[in-house]
Amino acid sequence: MTSRKRYKVSYVLDSEEDKLGHRLNVNCLALGRCFSNKGSAPVSSALYSGGRDGQLFRWDVGLDYTKRPVPLSSVQAHSSWINDIAVTSNSQGVISCSSDLTVKLWKPHESGPSSLSTIGEHNDYVKRLSLPKDCRSPWVVSGGLDSRVIVWDYNVCQEAMRFEQPPNCSITVGPRSGVYSLAANNNIIANGGIQKDIQLWDCVSKKRITDLVGHTDTVRDILISEDGRTILTASSDATIKLWSLRAQKCLFSFLAHSESVWSLYSEHPDLKVFYAGDRSGLITRTDIRDTRNDQSCSALCKQDSPVSDLIARQSFIWSTASDSSIHQWKDECSLYDSSAPLAKSSTSLLSPLVQTNSRNSVETRSGECPTLYHDDAEDIYYDLQFAETHTSLYVNRKPEYTIRGGLGIEKCRLLSDRRRVLTEDSVGKICLWDIISCKKIENMDTNENFDKVAQSLDTIETLPRWASVNCLLGILAVTLDENHYMDTEVYADECLQMKSVEVTDKRVNLGVWVIKNLFFPFIDVELQRDARFRKNVEMIRANVQKQSETVERDKNRNSLTMPVALSPLKLRPRPSTMFFPNEPVTPASPQFSPTSFPMDQFSDNQPQSPFHPSSHNPIYTSAETENLMNAPDYFSIPTSKPQAESAIVKTKEIGSPRHEGSFMGRLKKFGRSRSSRNLSLGTPKSPAERLPFNKSISLNPTLNPAAPQVNSETRNADNAPSSSSSFFNGNPAPAPTQTQKPMRTVSDLIESLHEQYVNKKPDESINTSLKQPFTDFTPQLDLSKQITVIISEESREAGSSKDIFCSTIGNMENDADVLEKVMPYWLGKLLLMNDVPSKNSPTIGFSIQPNPNSKLPSIVNETTRLSANSMLRVQKILDYTQSKISQLVPNMNGQLEIRCKDIVVTPKMTIATVKTRIWRSGDDVLFQYNINPDTVDEVVEGTQKLDITG
Repeated sequence: MTSRKRYKVSYVLDSEEDKLGHRLNVNCLALGRCFSNKGSAPVSSALYSGGRDGQLFRWDVGLDYTKRPVPLSSVQAHSSWINDIAVTSNSQGVISCSSDLTVKLWKPHESGPSSLSTIGEHNDYVKRLSLPKDCRSPWVVSGGLDSRVIVWDYNVCQEAMRFEQPPNCSITVGPRSGVYSLAANNNIIANGGIQKDIQLWDCVSKKRITDLVGHTDTVRDILISEDGRTILTASSDATIKLWSLRAQKCLFSFLAHSESVWSLYSEHPDLKVFYAGDRSGLITRTDIRDTRNDQSCSALCKQDSPVSDLIARQSFIWSTASDSSIHQWKDECSLYDSSAPLAKSSTSLLSPLVQTNSRNSVETRSGECPTLYHDDAEDIYYDLQFAETHTSLYVNRKPEYTIRGGLGIEKCRLLSDRRRVLTEDSVGKICLWDIISCKKIENMDTNENFDKVAQSLDTIETLPRWASVNCLLGILAVTLDENHYMDTEVYADECLQMKSVEVTDKRVNLGVWVIKNLFFPFIDVELQRDARFRKNVEMIRANVQKQSETVERDKNRNSLTMPVALSPLKLRPRPSTMFFPNEPVTPASPQFSPTSFPMDQFSDNQPQSPFHPSSHNPIYTSAETENLMNAPDYFSIPTSKPQAESAIVKTKEIGSPRHEGSFMGRLKKFGRSRSSRNLSLGTPKSPAERLPFNKSISLNPTLNPAAPQVNSETRNADNAPSSSSSFFNGNPAPAPTQTQKPMRTVSDLIESLHEQYVNKKPDESINTSLKQPFTDFTPQLDLSKQITVIISEESREAGSSKDIFCSTIGNMENDADVLEKVMPYWLGKLLLMNDVPSKNSPTIGFSIQPNPNSKLPSIVNETTRLSANSMLRVQKILDYTQSKISQLVPNMNGQLEIRCKDIVVTPKMTIATVKTRIWRSGDDVLFQYNINPDTVDEVVEGTQKLDITG
């Protein structure tokens, strides 16, 4: 039984400042080509980078790589860290994998909806990618923490093959702990991880062929030669090993690094020249093509941060830094073209070693596949740190050029008023944000640290959290959880610029108010569509009646046909829910899917929604819908041909025996007529749900043309009456009791509303069931069109939340059809019908007693315990006390004041604030009243008024 999915709504606030680079650390690099819009010849070389901010950047480095990098374009491709990237063979696309569980394809030379697409998804973080060189098929390999290695066809965005750990395999061998390193060529796929071994898979047989055993720590990177005979591996044990599959042994074990080796790079076909970077920041170059070269391993440069990735081309090296920068180094030791082999007269170290015999290089473990060990490998040791200290060996510590990144938010805190957020970026700049109006309030000009500034801005308000904030991508993101978005209510006069100065008792639910403003374009589209549908209901009924009569005449008298008018008729085709929830969701904005953020300023065109109609889910745009409405024969329904004898299905064969004979199945039928049990008016949306508890079937030729007909024997035995004639005579027969199909998405909700409209009596007025989203106390806010809105889901099957929809507020109107398909039912009822779920509010116990020195009478007994909503204001307690005292002391001079622990509380304070800030105990709060000769407005500073209507 699958568990119910939980949903979250997030929105991202971006200050639109400093868009010239990554906001957070850069994780991966790749090289490609830039093409002109007119021709196919490359005009320059491109450096691609992916970072922890979820962004992909394209940099122009010149055709000969001598040009200082200039940003060309960027896209917010993912909603979490980008862990690896790969450039397609024709340099027309960049493939990225991320911790948001997705693998995506970005086409930087295109713009619009097709520039970014989702290739596929894993069930956990996707850590590595590998693109086989010279592969004729458009395949890319991905590996993740879900212990899966998947081959994708990135042209059609489908899975081609999958490699998984066999269930009978030893725990110590295999990617049970996840894939942390990956490499592939046309025939072999190799993966490694914290299990310390390297697994090799055959792409033809789809089986694991061998294991490489020798590393003593996590395998961080893998390279495979073009012919698939040589493999190079790097590990956290500070070693690099060169394996020969033809000789079935480890040839070399390089010990040049003293820290964990994180990255490898080579363009040599046999991996005889390669670069390596480690955790200490050291970058080395190893050349084993010529045995006469004694100095085969050279320390080229060293940076102050770990090298998570590096690439090299000609005499240049690019490496990632600890911040959002990219370093460019000059390879002064480059004597050869690293991609070209030496002349035939030159001897290679690999030749004699390949012919040597291994002591125990091949062995079979657990009866699964042969295992290669490194026992006879030659250790090549270079003490580069000693050489740097005691010799004249020069290690460059200053890069030739550094690509500086942008400013990213590193700290954020939601203040006690639950409406303002304080942030600090990478240069220590502190800003104040309003997450209701979604705007930056102020740039704080202060030298104090972040915690002191936050403490000075906190108020005495005590409110529950209705949202959480994070800066995981270097920008401020606000997340509303399905179970807690309704927890916070504030009084309207505290958060709005009221026209009247009167104190009001109206409370505003912040979560509901914000969600309605975020999805207002979608609400507006649905209101317009609902009005058009109700306007044309009479025409729908007339066409359905005419069509139903035609179908009835053509039908066999022994066949049972459901009246078409009893099924929901839609003004436009809607996505079928038969593919929910297993169908992968297409992202909703060109530059970010799921977490679509505004396209960078280097993009050519304004971003549009990348949701495309699929072959099985036709989705019409608003213009196409308008054309359909104006068509004269739009409401005509094609005549369905009688089903063949083989397509007739008996109702007894459809029902599940477990439900038919179980206690719950009999309870479902209790009190229902025999005919109603056999004839249901519901329209099943999938074969699995066609008849869950009763003998019903749908024959709606419009919505389900392939639905089988009910056998005539069943209808005759039960004497089920036909309801088509009575419906169109103005007296529709009451719908028999049926099992209601589950409501999962907004599409189900809208179809149910349309069915209600059609089934009303012809002389009955049809009023809309949708509600206007705003009131005088919750007006529409002026939100930026560039704010990104995300819907994500959580399930037990996935290791992390998965984004199912993302779009900007400006593009949401174009994405309305897709949003109907993925938006959860509870969110649709909230937005369209203002159906706010009821939630029990916490109460606080208290008592009211006179101050001992006031000589005022008691209004309640000392043993009387009162309780009220935690959001009740002290003003209510003051009014209640004043009314009681005025009856006992008619001529009282002065006004009353309410104290708690001898502290005068203000009328606008809530009981929750008094208990948390002043009383500070789990017992009931004790309020004491006294006569104050002077009018006390506010002794203790209360909440700060915040104008958020602008």
